Amino acid sequence: MIQIHKNQTNSAQASNYETELNLENFDQITPKKHNPKIYQKLFKKAQDIGDKQSEVFALGRLAMIYQSWGQYREAIQYLQQQLVIIRETNDRYSLANTLGNLGAAYQSLGQYQEAIAHLQEQLAIAQEIGDILALANAFGNLGITYQSLGQYQQAIEYFQKQLEIAQQIGDKTSEANALSNLGISYKYQGDFAQAESLFLQGLKIHEELFGGNNPSVASNLNNLASLYQDQGKYKEAEPLFLHSLAISENLLGKEHPAVATILNNLANLYHAQGKYAEAEPLFLRSLAIWEKQLGEEHPDVALSLNNLADLYRAQGKYAEAEPLYLRALAIREKQLGEEHPDVALSLNNLADLYRAQGKYAEAEPLYQKSSQICEQSLGIAHPNTMTVRGNYAQYLKEWVASRQQPPRI
Repeated sequence: MIQIHKNQTNSAQASNYETELNLENFDQITPKKHNPKIYQKLFKKAQDIGDKQSEVFALGRLAMIYQSWGQYREAIQYLQQQLVIIRETNDRYSLANTLGNLGAAYQSLGQYQEAIAHLQEQLAIAQEIGDILALANAFGNLGITYQSLGQYQQAIEYFQKQLEIAQQIGDKTSEANALSNLGISYKYQGDFAQAESLFLQGLKIHEELFGGNNPSVASNLNNLASLYQDQGKYKEAEPLFLHSLAISENLLGKEHPAVATILNNLANLYHAQGKYAEAEPLFLRSLAIWEKQLGEEHPDVALSLNNLADLYRAQGKYAEAEPLYLRALAIREKQLGEEHPDVALSLNNLADLYRAQGKYAEAEPLYQKSSQICEQSLGIAHPNTMTVRGNYAQYLKEWVASRQQPPRI
């Protein structure tokens, strides 16, 4: 099961942390270069003098750093500390903000029910105090969470509410982002015409706001290209990926994580066409960027390892594929937890590799565990669950065909 696209729009979940201080020029520094010790010292100093506002600020920055590193559990720990302090101060605006950030962090960990609980509380507080920006934030993140659960109609309803607020207050940037998120949900439902219309609307707004040379425009192009790839429109997809790549390299530099995302997607486009020689160097470059900028145990590194392994498996290079699958699995289990949907995908892909080699005894428990995780975390109707169950069914057919006794289910 290839994990083809990394949608840039959804990865940029709302995180409206405080920005009063500008220690180390935070926003201009790539994730790997952030220094959490600065904020740990600030937090301790604030504790010593009883400065609650600075405590909250330092904890928020620490959470941002660890989330950017893909260390979501650590981010949640800091956000939980922040939440305790804010509840004591009864600052309802900050409370809504922190609940939203916690919801987004739990969503990244695949703990969707925890995410929904925090986002629903954010939603209630935002409605109570009339914080329309927090309201839009909650609607958007709830949409992303339900989208991850495969509950696309529910996601669409939340994104439409986010869109209505953006249009009501004249926030064109939020409007464009909501349109893109809606497009992703319709794409997953197979409504490609509606998805294309929404992506094009979002692209038009971003181009009107920023011109053609902007990271948001590059993100829109990436999403539109992914849509065309899903339809097998490879000729339409390739120039959009290339245009998105050129914009991102020019504005962000050739070693920015966003560039790695587009390289990964372009490589998958070539893989889908059987252009393995063109795909491999792009996967390798994407992997190198993510390892350098985000660290060797970031979930995006696992994504790249998985896709590179898929490429090798497609060519029958099983010995090269296996260690990559195993490393991707180890990263995901460590960073995301053993019940995360991405862990299920890694288990499925590793099982597919063993099945391709006739190693049925090794494949079976992986399929079973993958199916169990998907059913529990996503539900039986989710596309990923159905794909894993389909692969397991195919494995059973091949087992029978090999004249071995099929296992009990």
